[in-house]
Amino acid sequence: MFIKLLSPSLFFIATFCFFNSSPQTTQANYSLESKAFYAYKDPNIGTDYRPEGTVFYAHQTQLEGSYPVYRFYNKINGEHFYTISETEKNSLIDSMYIYEGIAFYGYKLRTEETLPVYRFYNKQSGDHFYTISETEKNDVQKNLASIYTYEGIAFYSFTTSFAGSTNIYRFYNIINGDHFYTASETEATNLNKLSEKNSEPIYRFYNVLNGDHFYTASETEKAKIIATPSFAYKYEGVGFYAYKNQIEGTSPIYRFYNKTSGDHFYTANETEKDNLINSNKYYSYENIGFYAFASETANTLPVYRLYNGADHFYTINATEKNYLVSSGLGPNMSVGLWYYDKTGIQDSPFRIDASKPYNIKDKNGNVLAQIGANTTTKVTYDSDGYLRVYDSISSTLVKTSVTFDAADGDNSNMIFDAHRPDSSFYQYRGKITVKYYKGNNIIAGTSDTVTQIWVINTLPLEHYVWGMGETTGTGDIEHTKVMTTIFRTYGRWYIEYATKYLPLGFKIRSDSGSQIYYGYEWESTHSNIKKAAEATKGSVATYGKEIALTPYSSWTDGRTRSFKERWGSSDYPWCKSVSDPYGKNSSLSTSQLEAAGNHMVGLSANGSVVLARDHDWDCQRIMKYYYTGISLDPLY
Repeated sequence: MFIKLLSPSLFFIATFCFFNSSPQTTQANYSLESKAFYAYKDPNIGTDYRPEGTVFYAHQTQLEGSYPVYRFYNKINGEHFYTISETEKNSLIDSMYIYEGIAFYGYKLRTEETLPVYRFYNKQSGDHFYTISETEKNDVQKNLASIYTYEGIAFYSFTTSFAGSTNIYRFYNIINGDHFYTASETEATNLNKLSEKNSEPIYRFYNVLNGDHFYTASETEKAKIIATPSFAYKYEGVGFYAYKNQIEGTSPIYRFYNKTSGDHFYTANETEKDNLINSNKYYSYENIGFYAFASETANTLPVYRLYNGADHFYTINATEKNYLVSSGLGPNMSVGLWYYDKTGIQDSPFRIDASKPYNIKDKNGNVLAQIGANTTTKVTYDSDGYLRVYDSISSTLVKTSVTFDAADGDNSNMIFDAHRPDSSFYQYRGKITVKYYKGNNIIAGTSDTVTQIWVINTLPLEHYVWGMGETTGTGDIEHTKVMTTIFRTYGRWYIEYATKYLPLGFKIRSDSGSQIYYGYEWESTHSNIKKAAEATKGSVATYGKEIALTPYSSWTDGRTRSFKERWGSSDYPWCKSVSDPYGKNSSLSTSQLEAAGNHMVGLSANGSVVLARDHDWDCQRIMKYYYTGISLDPLY
């Protein structure tokens, strides 16, 4: 078939173009994790010629009734030309064409066993193209008439091996568009060996339901995904170029699938691969996806790995990477706000409205309805595994969960009023999900079975920090920067590592069981918190490559305690004992301080206040004093 045989030449221009617009990630808030591996932005070739297989059969020696097919090489544009015509041959000698001898033998007239080999001329590249396939000929005339001019029958030859005939191999030059034909096994073998060094496209897809980006080198897998709309993947073109088979210098890129989130993950790191296989219950190993370079080599570029808390995204495009990192607000945080038991929500249903039009979505991301601003929707428990959504829409049963998000796709300025019972704080940025749960009582830490309907707020890490309730933000701004950085660090740790609350549908609680988060009202009335968060955007305490958990208490007795001294573990070497005259409480004894909840490990909050207010220490200096050896570089 024509499309199969000529796909490299026809579609090279389309796949050569790279992503000029931002990917399907503008609200996804990605942060840069690493340079995952190295690949090619454009096709890298061992030879300009790509093999296209056997296209017809001919003789290498002259038989009765056959004639030589002469081969010429155009020294101007690099194309190869074939003719059985003596007149045409003689006219080409001493022109821009170099005579290369007899390519094979064909027939001037059709015999019982032969079929015509048709000749076309490419007006753009100067290439001559030959085919014995009627289908391919018809496709060229129908679809490529503006490029290829039909020049008639060049000669006659065989469609199958016949009477000692040999294969005529066709190759395509991706640089100048030349089609090259040879009967020589040696010539074909050498070109095939060189072509094994040719990189292949790695295709990129985006899942419109869960935000996953998926990459494959397999043409079969690509075709199946495109042909199956229920997979919900949108084809985004060629992500980069690598190898289907291992060549010297390349490393396997291992592919994993997260059964919980739907995320596909790729790594060249053997340790990372082994850790995921041996100790991670969420990712399933799916074998080698393709081959690329573990370190930089000639003509390669880094493929950046980014993460938004749910999806790992890979791009070789530095502009695309920079756009996502600079415009991002960090990975998404999912916060368990509160829960109802089934009787409680039946007696007093959950209510929600919003500052602008919003979607109602089922657990698969399907939009059930779009609701106008300031219009109330209610949710209640219906039966095991089912919730009932009503008021703004006709009463509708949904399985497991229902999510509310911005109808215009921009959740960054979406403010939901969730009418939180018995609370002064009920407005939240981002998305709100109401999720059914039945199982062990995770909150109480018991094995008794409970039914809970959780209200969950999902929003970028930075927006989460804006609503931190651990401080009022009054006083010196450098102290408030300290507190927002600590809050962000804990949040990032929960995003990366916490699993306790995953069955409930979130990563972290909004109360003192994790860290206190009050949402939009607190952000609105305590503006210094937002200012401090913006001034320290992306800053997280790290120790080496590890997120450095940053405990703090209000006061000390004149010195902090090391983590090991207080809790017996050597796993937190940044929590060392330091002198703390700044945060010393002169009116309470050590035992009284401890009884009041002051563990005195890590930072002293009142010490931070004094250092910022009275000694003009900035955030970095304060934190690096109380936490030994940490770094505070922004992660996004």
